[in-house]
Amino acid sequence: MEVLELTEQREQACANLDFEQAAALHARIEKITAATRLPEIVRRLDLLAGVVVQPAAEPGAVALFRFQRGILAEPVLFPVQQAEGKPQSMESRIEGMLATIEPPARNSATEIMENLAILKRWYYRSMKVGEIFFADEHGELPLRRVVRGISRVFRGEKAETDPLTTAAREYWLARTREPSS
Repeated sequence: MEVLELTEQREQACANLDFEQAAALHARIEKITAATRLPEIVRRLDLLAGVVVQPAAEPGAVALFRFQRGILAEPVLFPVQQAEGKPQSMESRIEGMLATIEPPARNSATEIMENLAILKRWYYRSMKVGEIFFADEHGELPLRRVVRGISRVFRGEKAETDPLTTAAREYWLARTREPSS
């Protein structure tokens, strides 16, 4: 049964004031949606762009790895504390730093596959260090989220919980508690 059909059934149940049935249909819709949602990293190669933030060996800094079209650029050190001089927002400092990274040149298919393999292995690692932020369909990074991520990585805190992982865990727990029919 498709989500659209279930949504129509849920709305009909609400209209008939059958709220228990509507709640059951809503729970089923959420389970299907969570199970069919693709991770953020799954997208066309030409739209795969973002930045990975990891701790740096240099004190007072984090490492930023920009990636575009399947190629990881060399890391750049981003000092968390602003140097003396004209005050700038963290967002503008990040934009300025990322602008200094050379865009990837034309690369061979083998090099792209190797870079994607590295990114994939890191992304799907259960105990990864650092955070990843993807650009939207217009190529814009979520700078506020990147700022918060830099702060967490710098302080050694855990990343925000992945909503897909949370939804999958909740679905599994719900399935193991439900009596089989």
